Amino acid sequence: PAVAFRVPRPPPASHRCMPVAAEAHRDSTPGSSTCGGPAARDDNDAIEAAASDLLHSRSRNATAGAALRRLKMEERRVLSLAQPLPGAASAQSEPTAPAVEVDALERSGSEAAPYDAASVLETRLSDDNAEMAGPASKHRREPMWTEKSARCPARLRSMEEAEALLPSKSVCSRRCVRCAALCSLILTVLLLVLGAAPLLILSARNIAPWPPPSHPPQLQPPQPPLPPPHPAAPPPSLPTRKQPNILFFLADDMGYGDAGYLATGNRFGKLLTPHMDALTAAGMSFTDAYAGAPTCSPSRCSLMTGLHSGHCSVRDNGQEPLARGEIGFPTLLRARGYHTRHIGKWGLGGWGSGGSPLDKGFESYYGQLDNYQCHDYYPSYMDVGELRPGNRSMVRRLPIAVNEGASEEKCGVDRLECAWTGDLWTAEARAFILGHAAAAVARGDMPQPWLLYIAHTAPHSGGVGTQEEGMPPVPRVGSGPYGSRHDMGPEVSYAAAITELDRQLGLVLEALETASEAEHTVVFFASDNGASSEGGHDYLTFNSSGPLSGRKRSLHEGGHRTPLIVRWPGQIARGTTSAQQFAFYDFMATALELAGGDPSRDLPPDQKDGDSLLPTLLGRPQAQKAFVYHEACRPWEKKHGWGQALRVGNWSGVCLGSLQETEGPACTQATFLLYNLDNDLAQAQNVAAQHPDIVQSMLAQMRTVRTPGATCRRPGAR
Repeated sequence: PAVAFRVPRPPPASHRCMPVAAEAHRDSTPGSSTCGGPAARDDNDAIEAAASDLLHSRSRNATAGAALRRLKMEERRVLSLAQPLPGAASAQSEPTAPAVEVDALERSGSEAAPYDAASVLETRLSDDNAEMAGPASKHRREPMWTEKSARCPARLRSMEEAEALLPSKSVCSRRCVRCAALCSLILTVLLLVLGAAPLLILSARNIAPWPPPSHPPQLQPPQPPLPPPHPAAPPPSLPTRKQPNILFFLADDMGYGDAGYLATGNRFGKLLTPHMDALTAAGMSFTDAYAGAPTCSPSRCSLMTGLHSGHCSVRDNGQEPLARGEIGFPTLLRARGYHTRHIGKWGLGGWGSGGSPLDKGFESYYGQLDNYQCHDYYPSYMDVGELRPGNRSMVRRLPIAVNEGASEEKCGVDRLECAWTGDLWTAEARAFILGHAAAAVARGDMPQPWLLYIAHTAPHSGGVGTQEEGMPPVPRVGSGPYGSRHDMGPEVSYAAAITELDRQLGLVLEALETASEAEHTVVFFASDNGASSEGGHDYLTFNSSGPLSGRKRSLHEGGHRTPLIVRWPGQIARGTTSAQQFAFYDFMATALELAGGDPSRDLPPDQKDGDSLLPTLLGRPQAQKAFVYHEACRPWEKKHGWGQALRVGNWSGVCLGSLQETEGPACTQATFLLYNLDNDLAQAQNVAAQHPDIVQSMLAQMRTVRTPGATCRRPGAR
């Protein structure tokens, strides 16, 4: 069976170790069995080693079944160590947790989830916290395997068989291997001395049986020298893949200048983003990439549908869902054999609206559907949905018991007594990657390509147990790298949110390496809009817009430019930088071509605003985009009305209009703002008066490039 790793479910109260962030970060003394202590980490290490055996069994030419049996054995051993809390019911009254997890969606909302030993493998938040603070020692124990419980095989047929039968660290295994080497040496010397037979060729992978046959050796006439032996055939491997996995990691309200490769400096020094920096060094980074819009929901609409904000059905932040007729890019990938999963913030429609993740092509979802619910960093439940056979949808709210009544007081120091959505989402993403790889190895067939879209809320403003927006309340602020930066004042929360987001990215990338999926996966990293100045944060503190003018909600460049980093080992040149223009509505065509489709033929007829970025990613010549278009309601520049932004080449036009939306454009030639980005990246000088012909051409294009819509009159918009 496929091994399923699924973490973010509250365990029974009768178990001491709980796979949730709060319990995982409690201090413990050496040798204790609480989460975070050395004993718990030992159990984690044992399970992780077993999982590693399963994932790498191909390269060792060992069977996946043997590794899977070892994984189950380690799970059962860890389960036997879980002791009930004082005063709780006896352990005998608890049902034994299965080694292979039952799908959480089949359980009722009030039923407690079993303590899954595989969850311990994934929820190692205390170790990750220690890693942020500095190197931490690892306490490991020898496997529970002795000569009394297992004996060396009487006849050793292969070294590989010995490794498969016995753990590599056991005394028995080491003795068997030494015995094999000694027997091989003695046999060789004996044959040479006696001259009883031609030299018997011994292979490190095939040792002749001992004692030798009883019949006398037969002399053979002299033979010509044997040709050099051919190198050993490589172990059987899965067929070559033609379709890469696709992983899109999205930040929320992270500014253009918050990414290390675009940072221009500030008085506090560069924000710490080591994993983004490593991703930049390993792939291609873009200087002229654009989100879909200057605000969350319209930007995500553009990403999902391949439509720019003048065509997308969601043009403002509110409760309006995606139109039922709009096809999401995951639908196109599913049609080409991809397994599609979304984790995190959605904000484009709830269940039954026609705009939910399942409606737009995702086979499963775990996160927060509501755009405003996402402001709560410690919610009491997660929205969960899954497509079942017959295209039936199963949806529910999965309670997070540790977050019931969450508040600053309840969540404690560094908010470690509650479970942050970022930790839960990253753990779920890692479980998906590792579980998918393990299941493919266990089956022995080619892994199904997958799409994983992870949308974090950080560094968006938020609250603890509330939707009110304050500084991003991420955990581990005091114990992290900014714990002593009192000079930052309250802005330390924003700095910690950027670095914590980077840490989550690193954990996901680490899972790709562990699963041997890194070289088969195209990774995209971006932010949904420009830098924010909400919740008490000032985007100028860390110069979060970099050299650009404006911030979130602005139609100037700082409102909708985004960092973009793409990595595909062996396909994308390392450490390259590109000025190719890209917008979120280009991602649908790019993903389709990565999956083997033809954007000119296979995109939906009414959703062809985007261009595939694949030629640029592969180092091939590609023409610059004809234009990049954005529009927004109540833009930051005026705080009311609506506006448009158009880039053609290096000319940037900004048109700010009245409250009442018309068919466009939003302004007149007299109020049009024109900038030459060649020499004025900060958009400090309006040159519209010097170039009336360019202004007239842009105004005409702004009138025809969009379709009329109730952009600024949607209920609940803010």
